Amino acid sequence: MADPRREFMRPSVTARSIVTDRDAFRDVLTRRVLAYLLDLVFIAVIAGLLKTLFALLTIFSLGLLGVLFFLLPAVGTLYGAFTIGGLRSATWGMRLVSIRVLRTDGRRPDFVQALIFSLLFYATVALTSWLILLVALITPRNRALHDLLSGLVIIRTDGRKA
Repeated sequence: MADPRREFMRPSVTARSIVTDRDAFRDVLTRRVLAYLLDLVFIAVIAGLLKTLFALLTIFSLGLLGVLFFLLPAVGTLYGAFTIGGLRSATWGMRLVSIRVLRTDGRRPDFVQALIFSLLFYATVALTSWLILLVALITPRNRALHDLLSGLVIIRTDGRKA
């Protein structure tokens, strides 16, 4: 995990130029909001397809597989973990608005770090009714609390090879 104090003490956390480039963080907060709205659509489609599949499996198993419906609340978290922890380090919504997630040292996050990032996002938002995201307005590089705690940064990818 990253030390949150580093975020406030030094403007440049790492030696990697892609993570220290100021232009890489321009308009990231707006893009993150748009990406999340797009991701909500993707999550809803995935959850709808899974709900249909689970309903069919429940019918064919005469109700025995009805417990699968308890997995539906985890769709958003798993969507984030698999896409951010994947090769492109971004959810489908993030890819559409040209942002991606990196570690503070400039490397791609692994699945576990992406899962922690996603879990922290949903946990902090659920506990504070979105107020925790105001942290991104006062931190350098517009990092939210779940970014700081998981040691990740969100950067722009348009106009650069990332």
